[in-house]
Amino acid sequence: MPKALILTGISGSRVGEQLALVTRSKTIGSSASCDIVLQDRMVAPRHAEIRQVLERWFIVPLDPTSRVFVNGDIVASQGRILEGDLVTIGTATFKAAFNDAVEREVGGDHAQSGIPQIGDYLVRRGYISRSELVEAIKRQQEMNRRGRRVQLGDILYEMGSISRLQLDQALQEQRSDFMDRFRD
Repeated sequence: MPKALILTGISGSRVGEQLALVTRSKTIGSSASCDIVLQDRMVAPRHAEIRQVLERWFIVPLDPTSRVFVNGDIVASQGRILEGDLVTIGTATFKAAFNDAVEREVGGDHAQSGIPQIGDYLVRRGYISRSELVEAIKRQQEMNRRGRRVQLGDILYEMGSISRLQLDQALQEQRSDFMDRFRD
């Protein structure tokens, strides 16, 4: 099962805030165009990138003057992030943890990735209610705990909440949004 990288702010402007990274790549910097924006005079406009490669997470400085640290050691080209590591960017330090990448709540992680979760599309289109989505997410979490990985759309279909056509339409809309967001 894919693992989400959870960064919890332990110092700086993000103390107590949790960032859940589930997409393969996120940029960090002071520019509004970055996925994660840090308002810090020690952070370059495009300071660093966090990448997932084969279930492993790495941080890469993007600017020659960028200073990125993992456990107090400067990262020159690429640094691997492990459970419990401390990642420092500017004056903000985050503690790294991993979690199963499942859609946990209505709205999921789209505030971080820019692309809503499939449940959001189904609710927006009026195919399901928010309470049906919450129930399906609970079922998904229970199945994951039992070692059975099932997509949220398949659970909603099995519950009789949506048809295959409705699921396909929502997936197509999500795909289209993804392509618009990440087009080169």
